Amino acid sequence: MLVRSHCAAHRLGAGEGPVETALACGYVDQSHLHRDVHAFTGCTPGALARMEATSARDTADVTVVMDSAELDGAERKTP
Repeated sequence: MLVRSHCAAHRLGAGEGPVETALACGYVDQSHLHRDVHAFTGCTPGALARMEATSARDTADVTVVMDSAELDGAERKTP
């Protein structure tokens, strides 16, 4: 249930519709998605989608800063 709910949260937050999300994440239908999400999170899939979209938007502006000691010997990769 946790993996499906996580999958659903990301897809709904990205703007995918509930029917498409349900089928892509392994739910039988939209009502199965709704029941599972509500049982696990206590909110509806629509509310979960809004929270996920807000969370994704808020974390997109985060900059990770490392000092030179943390970078020594580590590969320098850009995301």
